[in-house]
Amino acid sequence: VSQISEVTTAPKKVLLTTTVSELAITTATTEAPPLPVLTSSTPGSATTQATSSSSASPISPVSASPTLRKPPTPRQSPEDQKEEEDDLRKVIGRCKETLSTISGPTIQNTYGRNEGAWMKDPLAKDEKIYITSYYYGNNLVEFRNLESFKQGRWSNSYKLPYNWIGTGHAVYNGSFYYNRAFTRNIIKYDLKQRYVAAWAMLHDVVYEETTPWRWRGHSDIDFATDENGLWVIYPAFDDEGFQEDVIVLSKVNEVDLSTRKETTWRTSLRKNFYSNCFVICGVLYAVDSYSKRNANISYAFDTHTNTQIIPRLLFENEYSYMTQIDYNPKDRLLYAWDNGHQVTYHVIFAY
Repeated sequence: VSQISEVTTAPKKVLLTTTVSELAITTATTEAPPLPVLTSSTPGSATTQATSSSSASPISPVSASPTLRKPPTPRQSPEDQKEEEDDLRKVIGRCKETLSTISGPTIQNTYGRNEGAWMKDPLAKDEKIYITSYYYGNNLVEFRNLESFKQGRWSNSYKLPYNWIGTGHAVYNGSFYYNRAFTRNIIKYDLKQRYVAAWAMLHDVVYEETTPWRWRGHSDIDFATDENGLWVIYPAFDDEGFQEDVIVLSKVNEVDLSTRKETTWRTSLRKNFYSNCFVICGVLYAVDSYSKRNANISYAFDTHTNTQIIPRLLFENEYSYMTQIDYNPKDRLLYAWDNGHQVTYHVIFAY
């Protein structure tokens, strides 16, 4: 491992020990030089979309801010709720040391549009699956478990008060987190009591008509979950004088959606250079192509040490149109949506 410079703060723990060419950056808010673009990662043409549905055509932006409604009084006491949440968090367990391999995809189902997202709540005791088909709409569909999902028997449906856009949603601790369409707003929607529990604006998001990810699915803001909690990934203006925007990784307070400077990192990951991102054990990983069958995880940023590396781990896009990749720390699986197919990948650690 060849290290260019030292980090100014002592690293807590080096999580990434795979033999790679390592680059270091000086602080959490200072960028490293941009990594070279891999010539083998140029994506091919996207697969033609499926027949349009009623929610497919975007509407014009709405200027009104989300209205927070006071929820009904919970039946469970706060002490009991806190104890239950603590027990659920223990199920996730501690982080492993080194990400070694991502397995080949396991096809779980074929459902919905070419673009979409599917996810599970890592803090839930149940095995419910949540689906958003397409990259624009306001309908979230719930299935009791994987078997029900395969049979097409949904158990619940949520019509959200504000439309979502993109495929970067997450379900975490009983709430659905998403980017409100055509805005910089992020929303927390309580699934049990069906109301907007919190909303916030990410002021430094570079919000454009085009997406920062290569598949161009309007995912400007991408939520992620891992062993440490809830994260948000988004493009921001480069404050170091470069012409291109950079990707920011920030820890999100799951209650009020607030972020802190101390847990926000400006990476050297450049807009339009990568297809999809996910977070495992506080490390941001980026896949270089959404359409190339044999793609690579060719960038990683470790928030514990403020270092970036080029891991070059193989990632297989079975159906050549990957629109979502998310990690579930409870299952230790990657959930992905590939051209209308719902697939999972096993995350293999070195030890």
